[in-house]
Amino acid sequence: GRGALTCSHLAPSSGCRGTSRALLQNQNTHRAMRKVLFQPDYFMSPQFAGLAVALRTGRYARRGIELDILPLGGAGERAEEVSIVARAKADSPLLVGSTEQYILTQALRDGTPGESGVRAVAAMFGRSPLALAALPGRELTGLTQAAAEELRVGVHEDTVGLVSRLLPSAVVVPVGRDDKMELLRSGQIDAAQVYDVTETLKMEADLGAAPALLPLEGLGGARLGYAQVLFAAHAQLREQDQVATLQDFLAATFDGWAAAKSDPRAAADAVMALMANQPAPSDHWDHSLPFHQASVERCWDYVRRARCAGKLGAIDGRRWAEATEWLGGSGGVQSLDPAVWASDPLLGDGDSLAASILDKVAAKAAAVRSERGQPPRLGLVTVGELAEGHTSAGASSREAIAPAGQSWFNKAAAGEKHGVLVEQLDLPYSTATPDLLAALAALSRRCDGIQLMWPLPAHVDAVAAYGAVPPHLDVDGAHFVSRSEYNGGSCVGRTSRDPRPGLRGCLPVTPEAVLQLLQQRGVALAGSHALVIGRSRIVGSPLAAALLAADATVSVAHSRTKGLGSLCRSADVIVSCAGYPGLVRGAWVKDGAAVVSVGTTFAGERLLSDLEEDLEAFRHAGLAAASLVGHVSHVTVDVSPTCPKASSSRRPAGWGPSRSRSSSATSPTPPPAERATVQSEAPTSAPRPRAPPPSTPSCARTSTGRCCPSAATDPGRPRRGR
Repeated sequence: GRGALTCSHLAPSSGCRGTSRALLQNQNTHRAMRKVLFQPDYFMSPQFAGLAVALRTGRYARRGIELDILPLGGAGERAEEVSIVARAKADSPLLVGSTEQYILTQALRDGTPGESGVRAVAAMFGRSPLALAALPGRELTGLTQAAAEELRVGVHEDTVGLVSRLLPSAVVVPVGRDDKMELLRSGQIDAAQVYDVTETLKMEADLGAAPALLPLEGLGGARLGYAQVLFAAHAQLREQDQVATLQDFLAATFDGWAAAKSDPRAAADAVMALMANQPAPSDHWDHSLPFHQASVERCWDYVRRARCAGKLGAIDGRRWAEATEWLGGSGGVQSLDPAVWASDPLLGDGDSLAASILDKVAAKAAAVRSERGQPPRLGLVTVGELAEGHTSAGASSREAIAPAGQSWFNKAAAGEKHGVLVEQLDLPYSTATPDLLAALAALSRRCDGIQLMWPLPAHVDAVAAYGAVPPHLDVDGAHFVSRSEYNGGSCVGRTSRDPRPGLRGCLPVTPEAVLQLLQQRGVALAGSHALVIGRSRIVGSPLAAALLAADATVSVAHSRTKGLGSLCRSADVIVSCAGYPGLVRGAWVKDGAAVVSVGTTFAGERLLSDLEEDLEAFRHAGLAAASLVGHVSHVTVDVSPTCPKASSSRRPAGWGPSRSRSSSATSPTPPPAERATVQSEAPTSAPRPRAPPPSTPSCARTSTGRCCPSAATDPGRPRRGR
């Protein structure tokens, strides 16, 4: 009786309910169609692109699902939508709703769903797009308490309490969804609540410039949790056939999101077809294909943050619980059923670990800024175009593999989300060693951390260059090898032979990421036999030293090792750093062993692991973590920014350069030989390390002083253990 929106609302050429049934008869005749009702919390728009694509392409029909999309009960009445889902009977068609975690938590705490209750099962967005927007030119980032006292903020009625908690000194007033933009333009309010995936794009189109934006997630320690959370009635989740239907619905939906990522234009067209017969708030978007395509692309970056061990839509129980607690709890009512859409237990969850690290990075950066009035500052130096980073060949395509703000191939975009200023210095290939040393010395006087990208050109003295980076500013852990002795395990300058107190703090970021992933899964290292495949001075060798420090018995294999399979069969922990796709076979791994791939090889748009491609071959293992998106590679990126925060917290208030973001105002004149490109300062997430220790270059030098070929290897090619 609510006028359900079905696939009959799609464009005639794109399919309809009859077409879906025909698909079913041709491809899925072994089971009957099952009706699923979807209750959105907002008008049909690009934030539901996964559903639109799944409908248009017959993904639901092929899984035996006939999907009806119910109309919105009333903007601003999201608790009503929760109540509608809660009333679903066990034997009625499956009813799935969507809402924000903060709305669902409050509804459960207030008893809105009644005795039946609802449970979250998955999420389409990994973080909340809720933000405050101001007219272009107004500074909202780093808003101080004094500035907040003068701020008049217009928000939706159901968000007044939340924003008042985050900005207690501001004047927070409820405004209508259709009125807030006019109130903002007229100056009656200074900032307005927006949903980043749609309204910010509309503001930019209307104003001719991007609005100032302040995300609510992380503001004052806020934990809003997931968005576009998918939930169902507890009564229906108790029925196994309903759970099976729900899993098929989720599989089709997230397949649809993956397809939307591959072809955002087609996804936007599918969304527009569903929007055609519904009322739409004209102030929230331009009803054009280019606008909706841009919105789909922005939505995708939120979607791929909702991932555990590579599984789209899976919710990390720890993150959910932390957000629920910050939001005031759910009144003692269970709010999440993690079993319905769980990630593969075999896989290490680098996605969730990376998200946790990023949360801590942002919190530390905010604390530093609050204490001294300036954010922590990282100096990033690249010489030539061989280094793995923003100057390397194919950087843009590699950046696209990771979520925005988590790629070592775009540190400026990464850090902008996490509060660290970066002075990015791009020096030409011809830069001489003395000029590089002078640039590093200048950065050391004004930065909280320094990263010198590897590899360096062959004519540069790498030992001198990395030795010029003070240990307390060493973001990459380049000093690690020079501070440890493998045979004795002792740290240079220490009389004790126990290396653990001295080593862990200076460990390069990739080995640190591996150790954190193993710790996350409870892998016991003491007394174990660990095999490291690869002996590079920035990954394999320091990782072996760190495993020794953890009381493991360590073997190191390399390109000339014979009988690799036999070594693997005897190991309790295997870490491959070779960069050779498919090197480690599942048949080589003993039952219960932990296997981690650090080596990565880029092949087109794919990121290949050192492990055999069929992960079913590792099903007998206790842990298999391939270095795919969301596994070790992302953890590596997210570990490295912690260094600048640690050192910056020791700086006095007012220390460092002026607050101007102009690098020319804060940087000394580069030496003539540099001819550097000094890019605009932006926060950073440090990239995957390629730095040698100061005492030993990362590759052997020939008698002519040239680096061995591996030093200049294209990072997209396999990197073999040496």
